[in-house]
Amino acid sequence: MLHLVIGTVLPKPGEISWCDEFRDEQRLARPFLLLSIVRHMTLVVCPNTGWHRRLQAHLERFPVAHSRRWLSLEDMGAPPGWERWWAE
Repeated sequence: MLHLVIGTVLPKPGEISWCDEFRDEQRLARPFLLLSIVRHMTLVVCPNTGWHRRLQAHLERFPVAHSRRWLSLEDMGAPPGWERWWAE
């Protein structure tokens, strides 16, 4: 079970496979984990939804930043290969 009270507490390793991608402290503090939790909960409530695929398409069009910060999906906490499990 996922809890978002004071901090994010992930389930035990292997319990929900995609959560294992967020075991390091750096990714726990990034917004991509929260998007992933919303994706998971949406699929539990409405298994036939296409919301997560629409969000994935939006994220994949994430613009190249025109500032000194150059933020990317990786900066948001997206783990390498996130597309594999996101579309499931």
